[in-house]
Amino acid sequence: MRGIHQTKQLLVFSTLAVSAILVVYIFLFLYIAAEGRETSILQNDVDFVTQKESKLRSIQSTLSETEDDRTRLDTYFVSPDGIVPFIESIEGFAGVSGATIDISSVDTDLLLIETSEKSRKAEKEENLFAELVRLNFKAHGTWSQVAHTLALLETLPYRVTITRATFEGGSALKEDATNTWTGFFTITAIKKK
Repeated sequence: MRGIHQTKQLLVFSTLAVSAILVVYIFLFLYIAAEGRETSILQNDVDFVTQKESKLRSIQSTLSETEDDRTRLDTYFVSPDGIVPFIESIEGFAGVSGATIDISSVDTDLLLIETSEKSRKAEKEENLFAELVRLNFKAHGTWSQVAHTLALLETLPYRVTITRATFEGGSALKEDATNTWTGFFTITAIKKK
């Protein structure tokens, strides 16, 4: 009887021990699974931040590599507060060419870029980075003075498009003070906003 009693005690003790070990095992399994999920989330966050920092370094590198090109590119545009110097540079042609320069109008317009209809609607809704400056002026003087004024347009530090150049006046063969010409010009340039 004592043997059976000891066997029962051993069986109960073993059952309790196995149950306790099983509970600890289940607890540890669930704990490790939860920690694994948290570790996975943290690893994803670390990977995201690492990729973001890598892209940022790449962008910074590209910005520093292209700084000279971007600075040179900016010179092709009229600066946001540069309309007056732009006009003054046109008026300054009078001193170089000898022609009389008379600016009749300056206006700005939306810069339209040939894109799809959907993009065009979005461009009109958004504040674009640039606008078109249109300048109408006339140059009055001899043929060589008016033609020189036209040639001087190419020396402007901006990318200028001559959209109209009309000449009226005397004879191109005769070069004297009574042989006067008038050149009517319309030019456009891109102005940064």
